[in-house]
Amino acid sequence: MNRLRHAVCVLLSALLAAVAVTPPATAQQRNATSRNPSTDAFGQRIARLSTEASSRDAAERARALKTLTTLQIALLDSLATYAEDPDPEVRARVVTMLTEMQREIQDARAMSCLGPQQRAKLDALRRSHPTLCRAMLGESEDAKLAALREIDKANDRERLYEPLVLLGLHSRHNAVQLAAIEAVMTSGYADARIADRLADLALSGQGGSLPGGAVGGARVPASTQIQALAALSKLASPETAGRLAAAACTHTHNNLMARPFMIADAAVDSGDKGLLLSLLPLLERTKPAVRYQSPAGVLTTVPADVALYIMLRLTNQPLEDYGMQTLHTVQPTTTHTRIGFGDDESRAAAIAQYTAWWERNKTKDAYKKLTPTPLPANTAPVIESID
Repeated sequence: MNRLRHAVCVLLSALLAAVAVTPPATAQQRNATSRNPSTDAFGQRIARLSTEASSRDAAERARALKTLTTLQIALLDSLATYAEDPDPEVRARVVTMLTEMQREIQDARAMSCLGPQQRAKLDALRRSHPTLCRAMLGESEDAKLAALREIDKANDRERLYEPLVLLGLHSRHNAVQLAAIEAVMTSGYADARIADRLADLALSGQGGSLPGGAVGGARVPASTQIQALAALSKLASPETAGRLAAAACTHTHNNLMARPFMIADAAVDSGDKGLLLSLLPLLERTKPAVRYQSPAGVLTTVPADVALYIMLRLTNQPLEDYGMQTLHTVQPTTTHTRIGFGDDESRAAAIAQYTAWWERNKTKDAYKKLTPTPLPANTAPVIESID
């Protein structure tokens, strides 16, 4: 809602500014216009629509947004007419206003991914580093890459450039996304919005059938997904632990896309022991099953295996003690690790063994005050690309 309200406010500013665009008038006429009640009424109407556009009622939001869109189109059509006015002063004013409006709308859309703290940092950066900011808010992929290379070289331990890196992660260009991920790994930007966006990129292929997914309509290749997972592991972000664990346990059947144990490792690296409580019910989930062939025989993986893997790693217990088997598959871009059991009896025994261990240890100091980490039902990305 806050992003929508911000976007509507930007539109309001543009609409109110455009009300003053008229053919040349006398000073007396201009003063009369500035006091015109119809101008105040128009502003009040836009303010009302802005409030309605943020309503909890979907129908009311839809009506307000439709009206605002209609007003915007009418405004731009009107300004376009004046852009061809025979008076050079009017033409210049209108062209300048159209250019400024376009840039404001573009910047507002780009900045919609930023939280209040990042916006404050960006405001400071626009004064101290205007060239970098213009590059990241603009449309040029080359300019963004150059800016992110400069940021990466700066080794920004003070996290000064954090909002610019977040803008890069929201780019639709894969090269820009990768450059932003590299900057995250160099400087350790641990903001929750950055972690959430990395999870968007890492999980963008969930539910697909090809080795690459899409975020906001832009395709995310496997290499970007893997780098995003690596960055999440390095960040050890508890904000995304539940999302990663849920994805790993939900999509084990998706051989190419899910990479369940890479995702599980990123969840473990968060250090969030609340997962020990959240994942217990998943030990009963034995379908769907994925079957792998190895030189030693057949290896089968089910969602319960991924849940057990995460819990064993979080409690520092060797997988071998529970009879879990490992299979490595080397591919051009990465090595896939498959972990599971050779038969259902071994799996049942391992789950029973862990359940008994948990009953003996759950009241110890390390575990007795834990609260369950929420596991979202939907692990698909929801944030759009912004350029």
